[in-house]
Amino acid sequence: MITVSRACTHIQPLKRLLSPRTKYNYRTISTRNKMSGTPKVLSSEDLSPSDAKWVTLKKLKWLDPEGKERVWESAERKTRGSAGIDAVAVLAILRSETNAFPTSTVIVEQFRPPVGKFVVELPAGNVVCLFLIILTLRLEM
Repeated sequence: MITVSRACTHIQPLKRLLSPRTKYNYRTISTRNKMSGTPKVLSSEDLSPSDAKWVTLKKLKWLDPEGKERVWESAERKTRGSAGIDAVAVLAILRSETNAFPTSTVIVEQFRPPVGKFVVELPAGNVVCLFLIILTLRLEM
């Protein structure tokens, strides 16, 4: 059994990435029900880009495939370093050599305030979560 932190909540078979002829079982390890309350957005207000801690707004000029100049508004992280990389995501594929469990992957379900809902993601960004996944994968092998 894989035990992970609150943000790292599910292990699911790779239904779409693998052969459709393979049969899969669905297995979930969830801590969502153990939360003390239901997360929700309490308020929303405009924020000046200069007051924002993590992101800023950009106006991009770009050329489309026909050579026409266009404008695009985007959000960009302020924390991005000179390497240009500021996040890591992990797609761990778990396979059993003894067929003890179906081919599976680890996904994360967590509340995201911008959409006001729980979303499903690859484990990313949370160093503690990623450390637990790597440690657990090593123990399970």
